[in-house]
Amino acid sequence: MSSATLAISAGLWTEVNAGAQLTGEYLLTTVDPWINAWRQRDKELLAIRKYGNNWDGLGTAAPNPAHIDVALEVLAALKRRDPTSPPVRAALTPSNSISIEWQSKGHFVEAEIIGFNRIEWMDARDGQKAKFWIEKLASDEVSEARGAAWEKTEVGAAVFASGR
Repeated sequence: MSSATLAISAGLWTEVNAGAQLTGEYLLTTVDPWINAWRQRDKELLAIRKYGNNWDGLGTAAPNPAHIDVALEVLAALKRRDPTSPPVRAALTPSNSISIEWQSKGHFVEAEIIGFNRIEWMDARDGQKAKFWIEKLASDEVSEARGAAWEKTEVGAAVFASGR
């Protein structure tokens, strides 16, 4: 694959290698090891769109499809920010917010999308005080540019992350 050239445009990709043109899911995953993780998070959010009332067995209302659209746009913006750091999970919380999580040994980051314009962040590392902050999502920019812009608005109280 070292002699290959990969072109990605609008979600379409093509590999050109020694005059041969190949396309397919396999080649993309070989070239970009993170693409599958990003795609899986997209699939998780799309699955959440199908949840009905009482999806958790506790009487929780079905998620608003427009909220899922915002989460998909936020996820796309996060991918543009750092494509090599895909989250490990996207999930719906019992309060109908959407949680996007990153986790590695001793480190956990969560972006909780609250409604249509607010993201509550938590960055916790073993043995350190966790950091909390809230960012406002500029919804007009999201809908017009299909991208996201954040403005940090406040910092919350710190807590201690326990070791595992």
